[in-house]
Amino acid sequence: MEKRQKTSWKVFIPAIIVILFMYAGMYLIAFHLVSDTMVSKVLVVGNMLIYTPLVLFLLGLIYGVNKGFSIWLIALVFLLYPVTICFFQEWIVVYQIAYTLCAIFGNGLGALLFSLRKKID
Repeated sequence: MEKRQKTSWKVFIPAIIVILFMYAGMYLIAFHLVSDTMVSKVLVVGNMLIYTPLVLFLLGLIYGVNKGFSIWLIALVFLLYPVTICFFQEWIVVYQIAYTLCAIFGNGLGALLFSLRKKID
């Protein structure tokens, strides 16, 4: 039986930075650095509907291709979402679930590619 290696939390620092930027950084840019309100609204809506799901899918895919499936990455995506409460003063559970599903699909596809690559080698 193969023994699983312990994963160090330091492996997830780049993922944490990317997730926090998508959850908080884009809103800081939209609310404080962009003076045009229309551009600010486009950034916020685009981030919620397009950019964050895409980035979380790609993050899961990249991590899955390199390391295999990781429940810790999915947990980070799910548990760091409440950071958005600072900006909207409300918790939108549908987005939290959708973002987590994007990360799961990306990580699952990446893990599949990881296992196929491992079989070929």
